[in-house]
Amino acid sequence: DDTTSPVTLKLIKSVEVKQCDGDVKKPWYTGMDFLSDGRLVVVDNMNDKLYVMDENLQKLGMYKLSGYGYDVAVVSKEEVAVTGYKVIRFLHISKTNHITLTRTITTTAWYYSICLMNDTTFLVSPLRMITLTGEETYFDNLPEKQYVVGYSKSTYIRDRDIMVLTDMLDNTVYMYDNKKGRCELRCAVKDERIKEPRGVCQGPNNSVLVCSKDTNSLVQVSVSGRAIGSHELDMCCPATVCMSKDGKKLAVSNGAHGNKKLQLFSC
Repeated sequence: DDTTSPVTLKLIKSVEVKQCDGDVKKPWYTGMDFLSDGRLVVVDNMNDKLYVMDENLQKLGMYKLSGYGYDVAVVSKEEVAVTGYKVIRFLHISKTNHITLTRTITTTAWYYSICLMNDTTFLVSPLRMITLTGEETYFDNLPEKQYVVGYSKSTYIRDRDIMVLTDMLDNTVYMYDNKKGRCELRCAVKDERIKEPRGVCQGPNNSVLVCSKDTNSLVQVSVSGRAIGSHELDMCCPATVCMSKDGKKLAVSNGAHGNKKLQLFSC
């Protein structure tokens, strides 16, 4: 696990996130994921919008959500799932960037982050499992800590069945082994480079990349719980990160009150 070498990021494109037609508030991109063809899907939480963008971060299509949107997970080549307030919306994104709502499932709790664990099940934060049909399951043996929505995010390392949870207030990244629905704490990662961790995504070689809000950087953590690299970003308070399916591109956005940015890197 510790043979993982630090990822090298090269900036491809950086754009300022500005208000556009119809925006009531300054946009905040709280959720992002890549479609398999490389297009980027982005949730603007402040204006209840979903965008699809090209490799130059140009908007190709937009969908107005009927209520809050928080995070997005690509389900298949043309389908994404978006978390909202006690709801998950499924949207179809065509090759011509036409976005349509296909179905909605209601949830018992307010979930923030979402990612696919396998072909039938999502991992959501606060940590629970939800099937594509809406059946919710608690994990056994999970610490009963209450997280304020938005103060923790999660991701899943499929090849190793490891859940990763960031704890912003505790400056900690938790890793849990998923033993068929039973949680076992693998490690609690604390490092001077990780301050107020927010967004997290799977990185190369089963590592994870964590947005460290107070150090304005991305920190790479191995599955053994070691911080193996840090990449300083040209943005304040990074909050959201995702990696393309082929592992060659990475997108990062921030939650700063001032200069909001969306950046695309090659890895």
